[in-house]
Amino acid sequence: MSGERVESAGETEQKHATSADWMLECRGLTKVYPGFRRGTGSHPPALKDVTVGVRRGECLGLVGESGSGKTTLANCLAGLLEPSAGAVAYLGEIVSAPGITRRFPRVHGIQIVFQDPASSLNPRRTVGSVLAEIIKVHSLKPKGEMETRVRELLAMVGLDNEMARRRPRQLSGGQQQRVAIARALAFEPRLVIADEIVSALDASVQAQILNLLADLREQLGLAIVLVTHDMSVARHLCDRIAVMRAGQIIEQGQADQVLLAPVHPYTQELLRAVPRLASALIGPGSPDQARG
Repeated sequence: MSGERVESAGETEQKHATSADWMLECRGLTKVYPGFRRGTGSHPPALKDVTVGVRRGECLGLVGESGSGKTTLANCLAGLLEPSAGAVAYLGEIVSAPGITRRFPRVHGIQIVFQDPASSLNPRRTVGSVLAEIIKVHSLKPKGEMETRVRELLAMVGLDNEMARRRPRQLSGGQQQRVAIARALAFEPRLVIADEIVSALDASVQAQILNLLADLREQLGLAIVLVTHDMSVARHLCDRIAVMRAGQIIEQGQADQVLLAPVHPYTQELLRAVPRLASALIGPGSPDQARG
């Protein structure tokens, strides 16, 4: 398999777009972690000169195998990691770059939902108190409206108000993930980064969570960055797909373009790893068959 990087039509579009075209974008993003073994100054770069963006109301899929750099990129976009080079801009303003990442937590317009909700929810707090604390600490609603807002958030993610009295351990994995999404929505974000949020769930619950994201996107006008290793998950929701390998975006473009006529051999390999998707989109033979 060729290791060469292929520029797609989507990447050409990214290069020529202006900052005004994107809600959230990064340009030339590089992340290098310090080395831990004697004689090494650093590990190989986790990200290398990554440029990608997401428009208002759009869903962008970041797809790649474990270790491809997609979660590191998501954390840089969310302001949880400071890049070694390059910058992240939100609504045209640089909010993260070497030395200035601490500005980012003030940008409530971007929220991230993690793969394992159980580890991010306080096991000693009820669901209602978890959501109420977020609202109180960040002064998101007046005190008199807090209880109503908690009920609204639970309803938005398909949970009834009885769930407010439960603790995370009393919830299923899918219910926990819904609570994690509700907590992100408490900030009234304009963009949500969903980092492998269905990978630990069974297929039927995966579909429910993805449908919930689709509904929230339509109702609230959310932009979404969906991080996944699964092309079939990306197909479910994404308008555009960026494929990552070894810390770089090797191919990006409209979802149909990437799924129907993948250019890079690695993208073709990812598609063949999902038999149902491969048979539906690129057939048993060459990807060129999809063009006919």
